Amino acid sequence: MSEEANTLNELTQLLSDVLLAALPTAVEALVSAIQRRTSTGSDVLQLMAALPALARSQRYGNVRQTDRDLVASVVAGVVERICIGLPSSTTSLNDEAATEMFGLIQGVHSSLQLIERPAWQNDWLDALAIVAHQTSAHPLVRGRAVRLLYDAGRLGPGELEVQLSLATSPGIPRPATAAWFEGFLRDSGLILVHDAVLWNAIDAWIGSLGAEAFIEVLPLLRRTFATFQAAERRQIGEQAKRGGVASTALPQSDLPFNYDRAARVVPLVMKLLGKEVADG
Repeated sequence: MSEEANTLNELTQLLSDVLLAALPTAVEALVSAIQRRTSTGSDVLQLMAALPALARSQRYGNVRQTDRDLVASVVAGVVERICIGLPSSTTSLNDEAATEMFGLIQGVHSSLQLIERPAWQNDWLDALAIVAHQTSAHPLVRGRAVRLLYDAGRLGPGELEVQLSLATSPGIPRPATAAWFEGFLRDSGLILVHDAVLWNAIDAWIGSLGAEAFIEVLPLLRRTFATFQAAERRQIGEQAKRGGVASTALPQSDLPFNYDRAARVVPLVMKLLGKEVADG
């Protein structure tokens, strides 16, 4: 059975099936086959693609502890190789390869949260930290790495501000900045409603764009906003009308507020949301 599997992914799917079927002999044979494949293979992308099925097998496999221990030994080796190989695997990617890597990174991150092994999670976050600071990595991937680190508490507001400043610096091509924001924000826009640092950075960057530059990046930004839930887009639009996110550093009454500047931003945000600004 294991000899007929062409890919590591097929082997891990077979393992899930035999665990559910409570076939201990088949489990041992498949675990051995997976160990041989992972020990000789050097394709980090294959290892990343295979991890979610392995993680589910470890978490939701049958009740035999011996089977779970066997799977855990395989997962440990896979996670180790992923963490070592991730930084080099994220360099010099084109847009299509970066999109694939984005999904793989998200899959590995979710898998490690499912397994709940702090040591593995720490190793993974260490690897993401290297990617986040790696200028040769695709901006879509760097943005996602920063977001996962921020959500995990590995980056404080000050460190996020530094990353935002680097991503939006004048020397960075505008499409690259838009890709970074897509990596950071895709599928989860509610952070914009609550995080003043992030809102203000995006506000300042969009406000700095001329008409031609804005038209250039608008399709990329709209693609990002399209991944948000309808309720998130509505809240972001309402937030724009109110003039942004209030900083927690000072009481609201002490914050300077420029209504003219806020009014200029509203049409841009509404365009991103695919809505028209009502007259008057």
